Amino acid sequence: MKRVTVFVLVICMVFTLGFASTANADKTIAADKTFTGVKTFAAEKYTTSSDSSSLQSLMAVQENNDIFICVTGRNLIETYSLYIDKDNNEKTGTTAEGWSKASGIDYKITGGGLYRFRNGKWQPAKTRNDDFKQVKKDGAIEVRLEMKLLGLAKSQPVKIGFYDGKNGLIPSAGKEMMTVDKAAPVISEPVIKIDGDYSAQEWENLKVADGQDKIKELYAYKDAQKLYIMALGEALAEADNNIYLNTDNNASTGYKNWGQYTDNGAGADYMLQSDVKGDWKLFQYVGPDWNWSEAKAQVEAVVKEKDGVQCLELSMDINSMNSVKKNLYISMGLKNDTGFAPKIWAGIPYAKVIDLNSYNIKIDGKTADWAEVDSKSAADRTALKLLAAQDSRKLYTIVTGSSMNTQNEYVLDVRKGGFQYGIYSGVEYVVKDGYVCPLKGNNLPDKSRKTAVYMDYQDDAVKMQLKLSQLGSPAAGSIHIAYKGKNIRKLPADGKKLKVTSLWKTAGEKDTFYPAEDYTPNENPYKGWLPWASHDSVKEPLAQKVKMAYFDIKWSELEPEEGTYDFATIEEKYHFKYWSENGVKLNLRFVMDDPSDDPAHMDIPRWLYDKLVKENFEGGKWYNSPAIGAGFAPDYNSPVLLAAHEKAVKALAGRYDKPALISFVQIGSLGHWAEFHNWPEDISGKFPDLSVSDKYVEHYLKAFKNVKLGMRKPYPIAKDNKLGLFNDVFGMADTTDQFLNWTVNGWDEIGAYVDAASGFSSPEAAQKASAMPDFWKSSYSGGEFANGNVRLYIDDAAIMDTLRQIRESHTSWLGPCSPADLLKSDPDAYAYQRNLDAMTNIMGYNFVLEAVTHTGKAKAGESLSVKMKWNNKGVAPFYYKWPLELSLADSKGKIAAKTLTQADITKWLPGERLTTQSILIPKSLKEGEYTLCVAIIDPSTGKPGIKLGIEGIRPDGRYALNPVTVGR
Repeated sequence: MKRVTVFVLVICMVFTLGFASTANADKTIAADKTFTGVKTFAAEKYTTSSDSSSLQSLMAVQENNDIFICVTGRNLIETYSLYIDKDNNEKTGTTAEGWSKASGIDYKITGGGLYRFRNGKWQPAKTRNDDFKQVKKDGAIEVRLEMKLLGLAKSQPVKIGFYDGKNGLIPSAGKEMMTVDKAAPVISEPVIKIDGDYSAQEWENLKVADGQDKIKELYAYKDAQKLYIMALGEALAEADNNIYLNTDNNASTGYKNWGQYTDNGAGADYMLQSDVKGDWKLFQYVGPDWNWSEAKAQVEAVVKEKDGVQCLELSMDINSMNSVKKNLYISMGLKNDTGFAPKIWAGIPYAKVIDLNSYNIKIDGKTADWAEVDSKSAADRTALKLLAAQDSRKLYTIVTGSSMNTQNEYVLDVRKGGFQYGIYSGVEYVVKDGYVCPLKGNNLPDKSRKTAVYMDYQDDAVKMQLKLSQLGSPAAGSIHIAYKGKNIRKLPADGKKLKVTSLWKTAGEKDTFYPAEDYTPNENPYKGWLPWASHDSVKEPLAQKVKMAYFDIKWSELEPEEGTYDFATIEEKYHFKYWSENGVKLNLRFVMDDPSDDPAHMDIPRWLYDKLVKENFEGGKWYNSPAIGAGFAPDYNSPVLLAAHEKAVKALAGRYDKPALISFVQIGSLGHWAEFHNWPEDISGKFPDLSVSDKYVEHYLKAFKNVKLGMRKPYPIAKDNKLGLFNDVFGMADTTDQFLNWTVNGWDEIGAYVDAASGFSSPEAAQKASAMPDFWKSSYSGGEFANGNVRLYIDDAAIMDTLRQIRESHTSWLGPCSPADLLKSDPDAYAYQRNLDAMTNIMGYNFVLEAVTHTGKAKAGESLSVKMKWNNKGVAPFYYKWPLELSLADSKGKIAAKTLTQADITKWLPGERLTTQSILIPKSLKEGEYTLCVAIIDPSTGKPGIKLGIEGIRPDGRYALNPVTVGR
C-alpha cells in the first residue's frame, strides 16, 4: 500500500468552526494528522533550531587477518569516535549511545589511537606501525588494524559505528551498528566436481551457514566464472526447493523469503528452483509477491544419498545473472518450509558466498579502491530541526528529520535556579518516555511526580505538547528548551538551550469551556492487548493492564458427547469468573484443527470423527509436517460435519452472544488454527471452495446477532455482512502490507477456491467482490503478532513500523501474541513501556472532549442545550452503541439530573466531531449551582464504562466539566 505523509503545523488553540446548531446533531470534521486543533501556522511562527550532518558513508571489509575501514564526508573533526564490538556480546564492553543494541562496545578509535574498554574505563591499546595504520585526509578517514589487536586469533564478524562528536552517526541514530563479515578463508583455490559425492577435501572451509530442520549445512563458493553450492540434509531431491540469491547486496530490492528479516537480510534478485525431474532452473525476480521470470542458465546439479544424508551439489555460470557484485548472498528453503539455511527467526541475514579474490585496498586517504566494497552504510543527511511555541495554555514542539523514533528527550528551563541535567544547567523539568518529571536534584528526575504529555511519532516528525500547568505555569517568554533524540542527537547542536520566543494568542468562544486534556495512556473496553484467557494471572501477574482476553474453544472440549456442551469445564479452564470480576471481556474463536507435536491428536470430538469415517472412509486427512506440526484436518465438504457445526455454533451463540461477556467473535472453524487455510494443502488437504466455506460463515451470521464478528481474510461474504478482519501475522511489514492490499483490492488468492456454486463467474469477479477497504468503520480490525514473539516488533528498532501498521490497519486489539505476554516477573517486563504507551494511545478509539458550549444558566423543567467538540485521537471507532450521558451534580457531588442523549458514538470515526445534545432539567430540581458532567455508559452496568482523555474524572467515573446555575 502506498503511503503519503502530509505534514502541517497545527496547534490546539482556537475554534474557527462554528458548532452545529441543530438539536441532537453530529457533524464530522476532517481528521487532523498533527496537533489537535484547526488553526494552521506557518513555520516562521515557531522558534527554531536546526543542524545537519556532513558525513557521507562508512565502509568496511575484512581480508586475511586485517579489518579495513573507511569513513567519507566533510569537516571530519578530531573528536570523532569509531566504535567496534568485536564479539556481539552485550556482557562485555560498554554502551555506545545513539545506536540500537549497541551495549557491548569493546574498542574505539579516536584521536588517532586505539582504545580498549577495560575495568570500567577506556584505556590505550598497544599498537605498532605494522599492525595499526590510520590516514586522515580531506573528506576521508582510512584505518587498517590487525584482528589480533582486538584480541581475536582469527577473523570473525564484528560490528562498527562512527560518531563525529556532534550529531552525525553512521549507521544512522536508532539503527543497529554495521556488521562487517568475516574474511574469506586463506586457502588455495578449490577444485570442485559436481557429482553428489560429498568430499570434505573439496568443500573444506567453504561452509557458509548451519541449517534448520531438514537442511543441515550449506556451502557456497564463487570464482570469476561459476557459482558452486553444496547442501547436506534431507528431501534435497524433491521439486520446488528454492535457493535465493541476493546479487546486489540490497535488502530493499528483490523477494523477501519467509523468516529473513534483518536490516541486511532478505532481498533475492534471483532464485534457483528444482523441478519434478530433479533439474534446477534460474529465475529472476520481477515482483510483486511471488512473481518470477525464467532466465537462461546452464545449471549442473546432482543429489546422492549416503548413510541417510543427502548431498546436493550444484554449479551455474555466474554470468547468467546481471550485475552481480563481488559479494553475493545466499539462502535456501525446502518445499513447504521443511528446511532452511541459514536458520530463520534468529536475526541472521543471508549467508555470504565465499570469494577468494582480494579487494587490494591501500591505506592512503584515497577511496577509489573501495568501489567494490558493498559492506557500506550511508549517512542520514536530513536536517534535524526543532520548532517550539507556546500560548497561554500549552507548550508545542515539533522535531522534524528522517527515521524518527520514540527515543526523544527534552530539557526545560522555566525559571531561575534549577539543577544540572547531563550537559545542561538550570533545568527544572525533563520530558522523557512520554512523561514530564520535575528534577529534585542534579540528574535526579522525580518520577513519583511524573505526568503524561502528548506524543505523536511519525517517520519524519515527532510532536510533543504539554500543559503549562505541568511546568508550574511559567511566565510567558521564560521557557528555554533543548532536545536530544535517540540518546545522542541534540538541538541546539552547540549544547545550549533555545529560548521559546514564539508566543501565540489564545482565543476562545463565548460560554465555552475547554477541558484540560489528560494524556495518560488508558486501557479501555474492546481495545488493547489480549492475553490467553487460560493464563493464571493470579499466580503470574501480567505486566500490562488488559480489558480483553482470548480463548479458543476446541470442538473436542466443547462437545465431548454428541449434543452435550460442556460449558462449565470450558469456563473454568479459561477463568471466566476471574476475568469477569476484573472487567475483562473475552474474545472467542472456535477451532476444529489446532496443530501440535502429537501426531495422534485431533480437535474434533471422537464421536464426530467416527461419523465422518463412516460417511467417507477417511473423514479427512491426518498430517505431520515440520512446517506446521501434526493433527487431523476434517473433510470440510462433509454434510455430516456441516450439520454438526451449525448446531455447535448455535449452542455457542446461545451461551456467548453477549457483548457484556464476549467482546468479539473471530469466525474460525476452518483450517489450521481456524485461520482459514490448510497450508500446505498437499499435506493437509485442500481448503474448501467458496460455496462451502460460506456455509460455515453463515452458521455464525445466523446465530450471533449481538457480538461483532470478523474473519481472517476478506471474503465477499465478509464484505456483504460488514464483518471485521483480523491479521494473525501482524508486525511483519510485508505480510501486513499484503493484508492491507487484500482489503483494498480483494484477496488475490481467492481464485483457487471459486467454484460454480459460489455464484461468481470468474476468480477476478470474486476477488473484486472481496475488497473491503473501509471494513474497520463498521466492525473491528484485530490480530496478533507473528511468530509467537512480540519482542521482535516492540523494541526501538521495530516500533515505528509497528505504529505504521496500527495506523494503516486501524487496529483495535492484538492478541494473544501481544504485550500481554510480558509478565511482571520478566526481567524486561517494562523495558518496552514507552513504545507500548505509544501503541496504546493510538489503538482503537481515544475520545477527547475538547470544548463544551452552553449558557451558564438553565431553568428547571426545561432542557439545556450543550454543544460539544469531540476528537477521536485513535485509529478506529467504538463498535457498540453505548449511550452518551449528560448529568448535573450538586454541591455535594450527588447526581441530581441525568439524560441519555441521542449521540451515536459508533459513528465517531478518527478525527473531530461536533455534536449538539441536551439535558432535561427536572421541574423538581432545586435552584442553585450545579456541575455539568459527561460520561459514556456501559449498558450492562448502567455505570460509566469508558475513560476519556480529559481531566476531571470523579469517583463514579463521570467527568466534571463546568458550572450551571439552575433557576426558575
